[in-house]
Amino acid sequence: MSDCFVSYKREDRPRVDPLVSALRAAGVSVWWDQDIGGGKRWRETIAEQLDAARCVVVCWTHASTGTDGAYVREEAERAKTRGVLLPVLLDGVAPPFGFGEVQALDLTAWNGATDAACWRNFVAALRAIADGRSRLPPVLPPGSPYRPWRAAATLLAAVSLIGLILPLTGWTPAICRAAVLRETCRAIGVGGVPARADEEAWAAARQAVKDGGRGDGYRAYLRDHPAGAFAAAAQAALAACRNLADERWQRSDDALPLVVPPALSSTGSEAAARERSAADVQRQADALCAVYEKSPTHKLLGATPDARGWRCRPETRGWTCAFDGQVVCQLEVRRTVDREACS
Repeated sequence: MSDCFVSYKREDRPRVDPLVSALRAAGVSVWWDQDIGGGKRWRETIAEQLDAARCVVVCWTHASTGTDGAYVREEAERAKTRGVLLPVLLDGVAPPFGFGEVQALDLTAWNGATDAACWRNFVAALRAIADGRSRLPPVLPPGSPYRPWRAAATLLAAVSLIGLILPLTGWTPAICRAAVLRETCRAIGVGGVPARADEEAWAAARQAVKDGGRGDGYRAYLRDHPAGAFAAAAQAALAACRNLADERWQRSDDALPLVVPPALSSTGSEAAARERSAADVQRQADALCAVYEKSPTHKLLGATPDARGWRCRPETRGWTCAFDGQVVCQLEVRRTVDREACS
C-alpha cells in the first residue's frame, strides 16, 4: 500500500514527473501509472492501487478538467468517496463540477523548490491524510441513514471554507493559534502554521542553546532550515548573543636554568656538603622566580630546585657540591577565556 496515488492526464506527465520525484525524495511512497510493470493488467492494476492508496493526489490542469479528462475525474470521485482526495492546481483552472467543495492546493507557481511554502503545505496536507489525521468521511450513497460522523464532515467542510475565507480577512493566524485548530490549519496550509519537522527542529535548537548557553543550536537550525519559519527568529537571537570574557587562574609551572658553584671548602661527607650548599641554592632559586611576583597575571606559589641538578664529588680533603640544573617556579596564571552567551 502506497502513501500516495497520483492521478493526472497523460499530456501533463512532464509537469507531474518532478512532483513525483520530489515526493519520493521527501520519503513519501508514491504510485502512478508509470510504475505498471510489463505484462500486468493495466486497468485492474490502476484500480487496485487507487483503492489501496492512503491519499490520492489529483492534478487539476486545463487537460484534466477538459472534455478528455474523464478518467482523472473518475479517479478523483473514487478518492473523494473514500475521503482521501487531495486535489492540487497545476494550472489556474476551476475544479470540475462536483469537486469544488474540496479545497485544491495551489501549486501553479511551484518551480520545484522543496523549501517553497506551497510545497511544504502540500506535503504536510498529504501526510495528514495518509496518516489519517485529516480526512473527509466516506461519502454515503443517496438514501443512506444518518451517521454521527456527518457532523464531523460538516465541520471539516466549514474549516476548509475558513481556509478560503479567513486569509482575506486577516483573522487566520489568530484562529490557528488555538490548539484545537492548529493541526487542521497545518494540514490545509493556512494560518502560517509551520511544518511539524520545522517546529521540532526549532524546539531542538532552543533546547541546545538552553543547555549549552551558546548559539550553536541557532546556527544548526539556520544551516538545515535556511528558509524555515523560524529563520528570522534564529537570526535575531544570534544577533542578541553577547561575547563575554571570563578570567580564570590556572596552574602553569615554569622551569628556569639555575647554576650555583661549589663552596670554597669541602666537608667530610656528601650529605654534609649538600646540606651546606642547599640554603644557597634555594636562595638563588627564590631570586630567579621572584620575577613573577611583579607580574599582575601571575601568582608565585613557590620555587623548587630540581634534585637532578645536584653535582657532588669527593676532593682531596672531603666533599663539595654544586648545582647545575633548573628551578621549577610554581605559578598560577590568569587567563582570559572568551565565551558566547545566548538566551
